Parts: sequence; structure tokens; C-alpha cells
Amino acid sequence: MASIFICYSHEDKAWRDRLVKFLKPLNNEEQIIWSDQDIQPGDMWDEEIKDKLSKATLAIVLISQDLLNSNYVSNEELPRLLKRRKEEGVRIIPIFVRPSTVKDVDFKYTNNEGIEQKFYLSQFQSFKNNSPDSPLSDLLEESQSKLEKVLSSFAQELRSLIDETKKKR
Repeated sequence: MASIFICYSHEDKAWRDRLVKFLKPLNNEEQIIWSDQDIQPGDMWDEEIKDKLSKATLAIVLISQDLLNSNYVSNEELPRLLKRRKEEGVRIIPIFVRPSTVKDVDFKYTNNEGIEQKFYLSQFQSFKNNSPDSPLSDLLEESQSKLEKVLSSFAQELRSLIDETKKKR
């Protein structure tokens, strides 16, 4: 079963909530959409996040300057996702939610040979109508309806990716 990890800054919780509203129907028979908001009281949060990162088949990264400035995201979440992308084919989908310096920020991980690898999140393809130069916050300024149409189309594209992932397994 596909498993989708949502990587985001807590400063962007409202953006995560907007997106999850459209993705929640994907959790039809079992939970496939996961973020740290699903951690239960008494869970060891760091272990829970790392466990979900190790099982994700898709990762959505909500990009803002706050995400780029997050030490936990930079040092834990993204290196693990980037390594799994290279070694296991995990799909990473950026969603640009607010203006940022994403084009200038590199992220690193160490491969199995001990060699440091470098990636830029702006290298990954986002959904239609979304780019570093056209973040979702621009749509919010235009109209709530237009933003919700774009989020709905993201959910439809994601469903297609999930179906594609199921066929490969």
C-alpha cells in the first residue's frame, strides 16, 4: 500500500491542513496520508517520524522559508527522503506554499558509499500551477475558490500517482 509522508514546517500547519482536507479521502480503508500531527500522546515523536519516513512511498514537501530554515527538516527528514529517493525510488513532490529562497538552498545526504550528495528541492517537479515563482500563497490572495480548485487537482494527480505505485508493487 502507498504511504504518503507530509514534510512541512510547523509555521505552515495551516497549509498542511488545507492540503489534507483534499487528501483525506485517499485514506479510504487505511491511513496512507501521514504527518507529525498523527503522533499520539505517549509516542516517541522522533522514532515515529523516522519510522514513517522509512516506510513512505511518496513524500510531499510543503516548501516555505520556514521549512528551509528548519534544522530538523534539513538534518533528519530531507536527508532520509533524498537517500531513499536515490536508492529506492521514493517520489518526492514539492509544493511551494510561500515565497522562499528554495532555488539557492541545497540539501545533503550521504550515500551508501559514504559520499556526500547534494540536491536542490527546486529540481523536483511539482504539480501543475505550482512553482517557486508561483507559490500557493499567491492564489490565496486571488481567491479561496481558485486555491481550492488547485488543491483538488493536486489530490487527483496524487491519486493517479498512488495507483501507479500500487501497480509497481
